[in-house]
Amino acid sequence: MNVPRVCKLCNSENTVRKHGRGRSGYPRFYCSNCKKTFQLNYVYNAYKQGKTLRNG
Repeated sequence: MNVPRVCKLCNSENTVRKHGRGRSGYPRFYCSNCKKTFQLNYVYNAYKQGKTLRNG
């Protein structure tokens, strides 16, 4: 698995490193610029970027 070069949250370059695996087994990544973790693939669709949760 290649580490992404750009953070998908803050778009900074060359600040991303591996950060273990999520519960679903997909690799997690950490951005040292924005201090957040993310995955490239999600099992639960609500976590995908651009999705919003609806109540009710």
